[in-house]
Amino acid sequence: MDTDDSSTIAFANTLFRDVCLNDEFQKLNPEDRWENIQQRYPDFVRCYPVIVMKMVEGVYSTKCFQLWLEKLRNNPGRGMEGICERQADYARMLFKMTTKGWTTEQAKKIWDTYYNKMKAETDRITNAEKDARDELDCEKEEMLDERRKEIYEFLLQNTARE
Repeated sequence: MDTDDSSTIAFANTLFRDVCLNDEFQKLNPEDRWENIQQRYPDFVRCYPVIVMKMVEGVYSTKCFQLWLEKLRNNPGRGMEGICERQADYARMLFKMTTKGWTTEQAKKIWDTYYNKMKAETDRITNAEKDARDELDCEKEEMLDERRKEIYEFLLQNTARE
């Protein structure tokens, strides 16, 4: 195991033990728990969203996280699709480790559910980025048009005087 993995696992263990299992934290509704964790540990949530989702639900396994990090290091996948797949892999691995008598169908359903959640979120972000770029391009065009008009009017006024 890499030293980076060791520190990541140690942080996850501490987060789960000191925050997620805390009585005051458990009194919050699930949405507030998620918001709380997102605000306090945004970098960890960004890197490991499904792990944190499961922690907020009160489910975590050090061994599962360790095995998942090894899998991630050996096969990170490609692009956003790979990220979605690896996150769904963690949910499935955790389900298998924490559920007795699980079936392949149940494990596939868990994977599909988390994959679809991650895919929907990445699609939302991609679309928001595209919309922002389109809006910026439109504003640039409008500013260029406005600047051209100003220059044209300036030239008209200055050439008319001569």
